[in-house]
Amino acid sequence: MNRIIYLFITAILLTACSDKTPDATTAGADAGAELATPMAPAVIPRATIFGNPERTVARISPDGSYVSWLAPKDGVMNVWVAPTEDPDNARVITNDTYRGISIYYWAPNRRYVYFVQDDGGDENFHVYSSDIGSGEVRDLTPVAEGARATIELVSSERPDHIVVGLNERDPQFFDLFIVDVTTGERELLKENPGLPRTALEPLSLSIFEKTAARMANSNCSKHSVQGKMRLWAC
Repeated sequence: MNRIIYLFITAILLTACSDKTPDATTAGADAGAELATPMAPAVIPRATIFGNPERTVARISPDGSYVSWLAPKDGVMNVWVAPTEDPDNARVITNDTYRGISIYYWAPNRRYVYFVQDDGGDENFHVYSSDIGSGEVRDLTPVAEGARATIELVSSERPDHIVVGLNERDPQFFDLFIVDVTTGERELLKENPGLPRTALEPLSLSIFEKTAARMANSNCSKHSVQGKMRLWAC
């Protein structure tokens, strides 16, 4: 009898062990599968890729007294200036509230900063000046709706003037105008005979050098700006 009881208990124990073995094996396999599953990479915040930089497009005024850069104001890129000796004392001199400013230049006399700005992202850019002293912003190209303006030339020979391109007459071609920055008065310099914009540089230079000989012998030099725009500095 004792032998029968012993065999019966042994059989129960073996059965119990047999029932647990698959579960343990399955649990081990599941754990291994979890370890083998690669972790998903962390999501890069959209602002890191597409957001505005803290500061960019830094420049120095022609006389070295100011530094400037583009930085957000209320989340929109604008032009900031500060004394070279005190860059922490910066102030914003433009007020774009929609698309942001990406192109600006110093006037040769450092009285103004020139920049281009459109209206709500319509890409019909106008050329503006911002007076460093007074803070006054002036639209130098108050043209008809749908027309577009470009900055073509600045020169130390005529520091209060700027040459701009306007396609107001014909949307396909930019005519050259010289603008008095102090008054806003605009005068036609050259009507475009059908040339692409890249061919306008010699024409715009002629306002400062009246003959081809003087142009060839002048001290003017061409500088690349941001890889695309080219300005003449005389």
